[in-house]
Amino acid sequence: SLPVEIGDVSSQDILAPYSLTFESEVLTEQARQNAAKSVSSVYLPADPSIGRRQVEQLRTVLYYITTVRSDDYAIASEKISDLSLIETVSLSEDTILQILQINEQRWEDIEFEATRVLEQIMQNTLRDTDIYSAKRNSASLIDFSFPEDHANIVVEIIQPFVTANSLLSAELTDAAVEEAKQAIEPVIRSFIAGETLVRRGQIVRDIDKEALQRYGLIKMSDPTKDVVGAAILTLLTIVVVGV
Repeated sequence: SLPVEIGDVSSQDILAPYSLTFESEVLTEQARQNAAKSVSSVYLPADPSIGRRQVEQLRTVLYYITTVRSDDYAIASEKISDLSLIETVSLSEDTILQILQINEQRWEDIEFEATRVLEQIMQNTLRDTDIYSAKRNSASLIDFSFPEDHANIVVEIIQPFVTANSLLSAELTDAAVEEAKQAIEPVIRSFIAGETLVRRGQIVRDIDKEALQRYGLIKMSDPTKDVVGAAILTLLTIVVVGV
């Protein structure tokens, strides 16, 4: 048996002593892993309830902003503080000032437009990979009659509510991966007598070691024997030291 391990550099040419055909577990497993990597993630159909929930949360925020705007007993600094404390939407100071300064009709227009645009966005199938582009394109859905500064308010308010409504299914993805792996046929390797298994100076790979093991040129590792051998060696060491 040759003292060969994966990563070693072969000191000689090793030839096949006879013709042999066998199923390569190494290449078969590599093919299955490659098939698994080619499987795309499986997503569930878009869930309408997610979109409805996001729109309702937006309406709650808009109602709160309306309440702050119409509070006749709060001074400007208090209103600014109240709007800056909204957890679901982080409004910039400039946006807060604009919201407090615009007239009632324009604010109602912004409320309506924000709700309409978010509903339109959430009606599409959105995966986690789509969120960035959906937010970036939200401005293009706003009515062109809106002044740019007011359109920016709409965008800033709705973007935090744009979220995925088609969720990744780990279970279905795992099933697809397993199906792809099982579809791979075993990889067969054949050598004829005298064919080179490993060339001199070649770094031994796992497929090379497998071929050598098939020919019995190197011994298969037996984990049980390794453990027993280590235990015996330890016991002998203890006995010798004790003596």
